[in-house]
Amino acid sequence: MEQDERRLIEVAVTRGIATYVASRTAKIPEFVEQHFSFRGALALQRRSLLHDIYKVPVNAVWALPAFAAHGMGYLCEKLGAVQVGARLRRLPSGMTTRYQEEINWVIQTELLELPVSQGPRTATKDALLQHILEEPEVAAVCADYLADIEAHSQSPAFRQALEANLAEYGKTRLAVSELAGNLITLASGYAAFQKATPGLLSASTATATALAQQLAINQFWLGNTLGAWYYGVFPASASVGLIAASTGALMVATGILVTLSTVVLDPLLAKTGLYGKRLERFLHALGDSWSGKTDDPYRIKDQYLVRVLDLLDLLKLAARAVG
Repeated sequence: MEQDERRLIEVAVTRGIATYVASRTAKIPEFVEQHFSFRGALALQRRSLLHDIYKVPVNAVWALPAFAAHGMGYLCEKLGAVQVGARLRRLPSGMTTRYQEEINWVIQTELLELPVSQGPRTATKDALLQHILEEPEVAAVCADYLADIEAHSQSPAFRQALEANLAEYGKTRLAVSELAGNLITLASGYAAFQKATPGLLSASTATATALAQQLAINQFWLGNTLGAWYYGVFPASASVGLIAASTGALMVATGILVTLSTVVLDPLLAKTGLYGKRLERFLHALGDSWSGKTDDPYRIKDQYLVRVLDLLDLLKLAARAVG
């Protein structure tokens, strides 16, 4: 690919990231209304209550020791005990609750619309790649190639020539056949919708990793606020059996109490605009990182640039089969 064309594609990727972030920001009011209204919060908690009954009180009790350990780790690193400090800072802040997993899932699949895997669930839509492919510089290049591919997609001779050209990439026979099918499907999608639909050609792994990191940094749901009173519940002379039974009951009661308080507080905080503002800051942080304005250890922009350039190279290769 010519350097001038590559620079145009780089500009298109940067602009695609910007338009993607703007489109996600526009979705925030609807997203907050859907998931942080009374019905939305109740639906999220209904899916997580039984799994979080014991995690919530355990996290509440662990919060203070974890905070102290992380603080000591920071001081140790400043004083030169780097290894000790690193070990202390690696202590977990608590167990990930099902509620947190549900929040992460709806953010990534409904607000961000990016590829993600969470346990048995998998989402493949890549709205970011779609925005990049819709940029004029990329769309114009794709359009010419995809139109040629679609015009010959039903020809067995074209399919054979396409697989022969793709074999130059050193793929296995199965991979070549699958890739040829994906390219023909891409061309058919372009003919139907007049735009490239990336499907399985998305940069899912790097994006999911970066999102997990960013979500951990920018958590916006309610933190653990219960726990300081926990140690005063049991008298010094209480028996082991009584303590065990009381602890179990208290854990269940605490889990239910936090769930009910979240169902009530989420709609109130959503009405104040707190969740919307935090989501906006989250999206702006993603945009700044992915566009290169701030440090991005996952190099998302480069990942998508390589993906787009690879796609264009494959389309060129496929177009050769037409000739």
